[in-house]
Amino acid sequence: MSNPPYTLKMTLVPKQRAKAGALNCLLFFDKGAMLASGGDDQYLRTWDVRSGNCHQELTDSRWGQITNLSLLESESSTDTPVLFVGTGRGFVSVYPWTKRNKQFMRHSGTSIHPFDANDAVETQVLDPLNSRFAVGSFRGSVKAYAVEDRKNLLLMYKVDIGGELPRHLIFLNENNDELRIHTLRGLTLRVDASTGVLKTPGPTLLSGIGSVAFSPDRRTKVVHNLTKDKFDIYHPSESPTPTTLTVSANSGKVKGVIFAESGNILVCGGDDGFMHVFDLSQGIEAPRQRHSGRVDCSTVVALATERKQSADKELELARQLENDRARKVAEEREVAERQAETEKTAKMDRDEQVARLSALVKRLYFLGIGVALFVLSLIVLFVLWRRRGGREAPESPAQ
Repeated sequence: MSNPPYTLKMTLVPKQRAKAGALNCLLFFDKGAMLASGGDDQYLRTWDVRSGNCHQELTDSRWGQITNLSLLESESSTDTPVLFVGTGRGFVSVYPWTKRNKQFMRHSGTSIHPFDANDAVETQVLDPLNSRFAVGSFRGSVKAYAVEDRKNLLLMYKVDIGGELPRHLIFLNENNDELRIHTLRGLTLRVDASTGVLKTPGPTLLSGIGSVAFSPDRRTKVVHNLTKDKFDIYHPSESPTPTTLTVSANSGKVKGVIFAESGNILVCGGDDGFMHVFDLSQGIEAPRQRHSGRVDCSTVVALATERKQSADKELELARQLENDRARKVAEEREVAERQAETEKTAKMDRDEQVARLSALVKRLYFLGIGVALFVLSLIVLFVLWRRRGGREAPESPAQ
């Protein structure tokens, strides 16, 4: 008996409105409590998800439209989340997040200009495992940077992709040792993530690429097929033959897609005002969710489900417990090392004292022998002197 189809329970929170222009990117952060947005009005905004209030606005005259947002999560209590902002004029700005004020710190941010002012940032990706950042431009340039101190970007290499337009970047394999580039024409380029050397190309996809998404375990890939205006699911991700999902649409706009619930659920948008939810475990579509009015929701997709937030909390708790255990083990090791060092020092002190005492005894011994020999010599000399003195004494004259 098959399981019932997945039901997505949705509650509309207060709307967040930008001032003007289209939204190009959305990003949930702070455990789903905050939302960052960027668009054609050249403003980065953060929103309180529950209240719908705009919490912060950032802009830079060098940016142009905002095209990409990526977040480098904190790995420990001492780390600060960092936001990477890709822009239409080829700039990338980096801002650390302060938990106290719940704001991105404008004056602590840094910026680089990897591309010309007329060459927009098309796609970008972070490698938190190895502290790397890769970015691709509209004119077909891909560059990789080392992230130092969680905000400074140092160029590692540039990849020549023959003028292809990079639609998607991702770090793959167990240690993120490969940078995968998907181009608009459906080409798959494989790059050594450490050196930038091109490897044997991957399989060419069946169509042009509008957008690409990978499941959390990187085993499933979903591509928006620009030719058929449908979604192709490749499982495993290197499979040559996809399964196709149909999403109602009125035009061939780029459509966003994202995985949810550990990769079992796929959420995507259409320009007909509906959000589509697919249960991949059964290959069926759950009841569609209508957006407010007939609004185009095909381009931007961001997701932070309560189940995911709960899983994130459990993961955070597990990390805290693991950190506590590691800290306890480290403290016990440190105490043991200090105790061993103390015992070693005490033993060295004892050995040194014994050595000094032994040397003193030896000196006293030889000094005693010397004194005894000296006294014996005096006694012998005295006895000899007495005997000689007795023999040489003159006799008394006769009376």
